[in-house]
Formats: sequence, C-alpha cells, structure tokens
Amino acid sequence: GTSYSWSRIKYESYVATHLSDLWAPPFDNNNNNFHSNNTDNRELVLRLPATKQLLENNPHLGLSVFTAMHPNNESQWSKMHLQDDPLNAHSMQVVQLLKAIKPLVSQETDDLLLSSSTATLSGDTD
Repeated sequence: GTSYSWSRIKYESYVATHLSDLWAPPFDNNNNNFHSNNTDNRELVLRLPATKQLLENNPHLGLSVFTAMHPNNESQWSKMHLQDDPLNAHSMQVVQLLKAIKPLVSQETDDLLLSSSTATLSGDTD
C-alpha cells in the first residue's frame, strides 16, 4: 500500500485543533453563547502529554489551544460571561503547566519564525 507521512507542522496543527476543541467548544452562533460545561475535557487537555509536547515544540501553536475559541469581535466578547471562559476556571492550572514547559525552540529561532509569519501575513516578502 501507499504510505503517507505528515509534515511536523501539519501534525502539530492537527493536534492543536483537537486539543482546542476539547478545551473549549466553539461559540454557538444560534444561541449566542459558549458551551462551557465540560471540565473533564479541560482537565484532560491539561494532563495530556500531547499538550506539553506541543507547547515545547511549537509555543505559539500550543498557546492557541487555550485561546483559539476566544471571541473574535466585540459583539461576541460582550455576550461572553466570565464563567464561560475556560481560562477563568482553570487559570492557575494553565499557569502551572506553562511554568513547567521548557520550549525546545530557541528564542532566536522563535523570533525568526514569528517575523517570517508576520511578514507573510502582512504581504511583505524579501
């Protein structure tokens, strides 16, 4: 059979998406609120080795697990209640996890990646 392999960024993006979905299901546009009642899933995300590995290998993508489902505009923010934000209920656990992370990406490499992605987003090319 044919064998396929994923690039590292594709795999990390896939993992981040699924962790993010476990952490905080998306905004419910029909009811104008967030689904915020799954503490077990959030605690699982905090304990999974995959979360720690993602934060160590790709800090920007790893942090997005905890912020990807935050509101995107003023209207959504105004409809969000403090108790709907998973970071509110689990802030100390997230801080503890982040303190335990030892990024495998050097600051120089991280800065280069960040400036490269910023240039790409702004349309600047060298």
